[in-house]
Amino acid sequence: MLLALFVALVLAIIGSLAIGPAGWDLDAALAALSFGMSDDIEDWQRAVIVDVRLPRVLVAALGGAALAISGAALQGLFRNPLADPSVLGVSSGATLGAVLALYVGTSSSLLLVPLASFLFALGTVLLVARLASVSGRTSTTSLLLAGIAVASAGSALTSLVLSVSLAEWELGRQVLSWMMGGLEGRGYAHLSAIAPPVLLGSIAILFQARDLDALAVGDETATSIGLDVPRARAALLVTTSLVTAAAVSVIGTVAFLGLVVPHALRSAVRMRHFGLLLGSALGGALLLVLSDALSRALGNVVDLRPGTLSSAIGAPFFLWLMVREQRRKR
Repeated sequence: MLLALFVALVLAIIGSLAIGPAGWDLDAALAALSFGMSDDIEDWQRAVIVDVRLPRVLVAALGGAALAISGAALQGLFRNPLADPSVLGVSSGATLGAVLALYVGTSSSLLLVPLASFLFALGTVLLVARLASVSGRTSTTSLLLAGIAVASAGSALTSLVLSVSLAEWELGRQVLSWMMGGLEGRGYAHLSAIAPPVLLGSIAILFQARDLDALAVGDETATSIGLDVPRARAALLVTTSLVTAAAVSVIGTVAFLGLVVPHALRSAVRMRHFGLLLGSALGGALLLVLSDALSRALGNVVDLRPGTLSSAIGAPFFLWLMVREQRRKR
């Protein structure tokens, strides 16, 4: 499964590089990726593919991987199949932090926007966990209610910032782009901003896979085998917030990606958390790369953003999961 996802991701990246306003040109994409070893391409074509499309596709892959691996980790942490960065309000908090940083004039910095995103994402997930916790336990209903309430508050504040920023056209455009989730204009500067926190944070989450395996059987059992449960929970909250915030600060809000991908993998094959986390990262990268490729292919017909596609797929899937969980409890 992991090998198939990796191969599919590589093929999707190559295929996405071949999509442009002039249509499908796979030969040009392969020639550009030869990095000077092939002369069967014009200089302007190589520049477009390597300097414009390649960083955008890589940002999409890293952003999708970040959201999906965070969703898988949060589901294991809360032992709740409905946990997800967007459902728990983490994405909403990260978006609010990013647009506030943009509004106060830090749009020229690729460091302060992700930092503000991370702080707001971490604060959001801690607030949701606190509101949903009753006597040290978190139920599905309380988690959903707390997450939806906090996410709605974050979205309302983000909309307020948008309404104020519309007086300045460029600032309003940037804020709206973050809210809708998009990859337009993403280049190597954005890639250098998202790559370190996503890669390092994802590696840290993978190293915590055994902690998630232990937490899956309950806090008491995990403590009995030597796991420091409060410390493990805190570490997972920090790393998932870091990875989510890094993605949202660059690609904006892409909802339900962290919900759909882990469940699709669980339905296909049973894995321990290490395989699930790694598979979720590959699957999330694949899904967002394909979504971005589709949005660019239809760019001449309709302005279809990856965030819109993910919501269209994820919202019905989320409702189906809720219905299934309710039926299981009856």
